[in-house]
Amino acid sequence: PLKAALEKDSSLNVSGATNFVFEECAIKNSFGVDCEDKTSFSYAYVTADGIENGGEFSGMGWSVARFLKDFNPASAGVEAVENALKSRNGTTIEPGKYEIVFGHYAAADVVEHVLAGAFSLGAVDAGVSFLAPHLEQEVASQELSIVDDGTLEHSVAAKQVDDED
Repeated sequence: PLKAALEKDSSLNVSGATNFVFEECAIKNSFGVDCEDKTSFSYAYVTADGIENGGEFSGMGWSVARFLKDFNPASAGVEAVENALKSRNGTTIEPGKYEIVFGHYAAADVVEHVLAGAFSLGAVDAGVSFLAPHLEQEVASQELSIVDDGTLEHSVAAKQVDDED
């Protein structure tokens, strides 16, 4: 991915990594549950940054796949450079109330860092989830769907058995 980034624009600083992950989960308890599952996936991420006219700019790119045939780490490098170049000469906006549409990276951050813990059964049961007081109530637009289905074939790291609450 780094070579692809530098081929796109060698004037930028680039860094990143490529990872190959294998996971195995087994659950056994006194209620008769005895199951296990395995999965693997690969991911690459790249950041690209630069300085121009005294201003800094940066961008990131990712490639994630459950199967090697679908994995394209070079695309992470190209995307990082493209995102960095788009952010060049950015402007500051005035504080205020704005309607926004989240891009896929921002939406993923919100889901992972804000919502994921709130959806945990352990967090709801302990009363530490902001969703706990709203059981059996609609808490989001019906246009929003979040699915955790370990049987979806191309889902990254999906397992039919895992250690989530």
